[in-house]
Amino acid sequence: LERCMYTSDWMVLPVGLMLGWAGLVATGVAATHSVGPTYTQTYPSGDAVRLGLYGERGDIVRVTVTPHATPPFSGYTGWLAGAKEATTATFSTVKNISDELVLTTAAGLELTLSLTVPTVALAVNGTSRYREIEPFQLKSGKDCVPALWHPLDKGQAASLSAPFGTTCIRHTRSLAEGTDIYGFGQVPQENLSAVGTSMLLATSSANLGDGQSHAPAPFFIDVAADGSAHGMLLATTRYSMYDIGETNSSELRVHTGDPVLDYFLLAGPTPAAVLRQLGELCGLPPQPPPWALGFKYHTQNQQNESEVIALVKEFANKDIPLSHVVVENYFNSGHRLDPSRFSGVASLVAGCASVGTKVVLWLDPHVHKTNTSLGASLQAARCTSSEWADTGGVGCSGPAQCGYSDLTLPQCQKLWADYITTEFIVPGVAGFKLDQDDGGEVLFLDSTTFPGGAVGGAVHNVYGFQFQKMFHTMYQARGARTWMQSRGNYLGGQAFGSSSYSDTYGYSNYVKGLVNAGFTGLVWAPEVRYATCDPDYARRIQLMFLGTQAQFNAWQHGDVPWTCTGVFWDTFVRHYALRMALGPYLYTAAHTQSITGIPILRPLLLQFPTDANVRHLDDQYLLGENLLVAPAAVDSSNQLFRDIYFPGDTLWYSWWRPDVRTAIMGPTAVNMSTPIEFAPVYIRGGAVLPTVIPSPLRGNHLELVVALSPAETGSASGSLFLDDGASTDPAAPNVVVQFVAGDRQLTSTPTSTGTVPQSLAYPSTVDQIVILGVEVGITAVVLEVLDAHGGIASSRVIPKTDYVWDDVAAVLNISNVNVSVISMFNLQWTI
Repeated sequence: LERCMYTSDWMVLPVGLMLGWAGLVATGVAATHSVGPTYTQTYPSGDAVRLGLYGERGDIVRVTVTPHATPPFSGYTGWLAGAKEATTATFSTVKNISDELVLTTAAGLELTLSLTVPTVALAVNGTSRYREIEPFQLKSGKDCVPALWHPLDKGQAASLSAPFGTTCIRHTRSLAEGTDIYGFGQVPQENLSAVGTSMLLATSSANLGDGQSHAPAPFFIDVAADGSAHGMLLATTRYSMYDIGETNSSELRVHTGDPVLDYFLLAGPTPAAVLRQLGELCGLPPQPPPWALGFKYHTQNQQNESEVIALVKEFANKDIPLSHVVVENYFNSGHRLDPSRFSGVASLVAGCASVGTKVVLWLDPHVHKTNTSLGASLQAARCTSSEWADTGGVGCSGPAQCGYSDLTLPQCQKLWADYITTEFIVPGVAGFKLDQDDGGEVLFLDSTTFPGGAVGGAVHNVYGFQFQKMFHTMYQARGARTWMQSRGNYLGGQAFGSSSYSDTYGYSNYVKGLVNAGFTGLVWAPEVRYATCDPDYARRIQLMFLGTQAQFNAWQHGDVPWTCTGVFWDTFVRHYALRMALGPYLYTAAHTQSITGIPILRPLLLQFPTDANVRHLDDQYLLGENLLVAPAAVDSSNQLFRDIYFPGDTLWYSWWRPDVRTAIMGPTAVNMSTPIEFAPVYIRGGAVLPTVIPSPLRGNHLELVVALSPAETGSASGSLFLDDGASTDPAAPNVVVQFVAGDRQLTSTPTSTGTVPQSLAYPSTVDQIVILGVEVGITAVVLEVLDAHGGIASSRVIPKTDYVWDDVAAVLNISNVNVSVISMFNLQWTI
């Protein structure tokens, strides 16, 4: 995990030491292994070569080293020292632990390293297949990136060769025809595939579409024309530059200024498998608390405690209660609430908790010299950067007032943890919104030095990542779940419950950023900032509620949703209800991400990798496995139609009007009406969705939506994950319920680990079941509760007054089911 955790050891490698590190992720069951491709690397004399091997427990990796010299090979170290012929060594890897082979060449010698990796044999249409990955050619020394105006040094003219050092590493490989390259983090680039472009990966508030963004990631997925895929992860904290076929259409080049070329090949062979392997290598996110998936409001930055609490209660009184409220205290660089506006953290938390709303505080990383004990103690402990300046941050105006902490040093992290825990976490603050940590206009220079030995150019990209990681550690120490927002993030951030957010507000950028972030598992949350009461506002409301997180950010103007009336208020309420209904569905999707790395919000390519029609779709996405979202654009003519592509050989039902007559059979593209009142949302046929029946304050019953495909004779399946919503122990009791529908019956089968908690994150009583695609009239509905052996423990006939069959829309709606989802049950409908 340290490969993606960026400890101080990775930031202060001695200049001039050239290291090559090739790694490969190959996962699967050892018994099904077959021989995979061979990787050959040639290294010039004087280099040290370090090979990291990553695989499942028991994988056998054979390494053959052939020195290009006359025996005996006295110039080599390690197990090759003194060898008289080409030498082969065999390593057996241990799950999640890398064996290392270290060689140092003698002056004037070369060596060729050949690596053969057993991989999982995949059965595709009855045949065994494995996509061979082309060898990556390592070139070192002279080919540094061209001189550019350096965008990160606050306007100072500089060359990229300066932060990259006097020598840099260029890594080159060929691009096969039909290959598409995806990833690089939350980058709203012009096209979904990056082929034909180049980019500088740097954490920045600019979001320019050229690689600079709030959450870049030196990682990509290479997808071939047949849908097979592998990934490449460059484990560097420094700026890196990618030329993806722009200079030469058949060549991909990677430049890095880090003195180590530390990279891993992720073997795939599908895009989803690559993301799973990325999660295994860099870490998988924890299960979020339920409130993180609700609706939050960021208050205006000058509101006081009584105004905040009154506003939170007004949301509840209007039947749109907040799951959490973000409070901006504006006394921030002192890292304490403004005593002129707040009586204390505990009273603020208690006031909001009276209507079930959690409190999240806004905070930034600038450390003020004198205005808190935190700043003074950090300065006294020599935990701050070499420069103290007017950073432009909140509370930092004036000469040489603020600096940055060295977050690589444990003693400095402890000072932060002791202060933040005592002042905020113990009194009940549920999480933090971490601002101005993305390297925008207020971060340190590349030349800044830190007490631990790191320099600004090596820390810049990961400062926001380190900052939010430190806060997560504080909550983990108390056994509490949390969710953070961090304006800056980086590869590895997917291992934490965090979302990045943006100061780029273009609607199309939001949509593209959402889709592209899904290729690295990073979370980006679009937001609404202004109640403009126009079509653009309506579409932003819809997009906000159909993301991983939903936030109305009123920090500047204090707008509230009810500022806009009529169709705009109706649109808000309608999509708020949709968001609340999807709570258990999104919670289950979050559980899936915590074990597979597949994000809640995902590009269509992850689920349909062989469909050529989805390879460049950057304005549609899947929310979870079973909801297709096609955000409607607003142009100058307020066009209310758009082309929507429906993938897969299945029906797609409209969420708003699940009528079999208007369901779309995929795969096909259709020009659809997109009225301003409704976001285009479609349910995948063949799915069972667990939802919550909306209630004035909190949903208290489950509704199962069963979407048959094909209609009448088809089937459907789905799942529901439930736990206590609070425990951070991965072994804590939980229950996973599997739903299977077919042959005019629906079966629910729960599997629990440990004793099912009394209090669950979401309701456990199924009150309503809606079945889509029922085309033949119903004569009876019977519910059977089964015992542990599958026998019938009880049975009852559902009264005809409790179910309605719509013969036109082909929808069967069953009410008052009143059965625990923790029980095994079988629902039958007969014709």
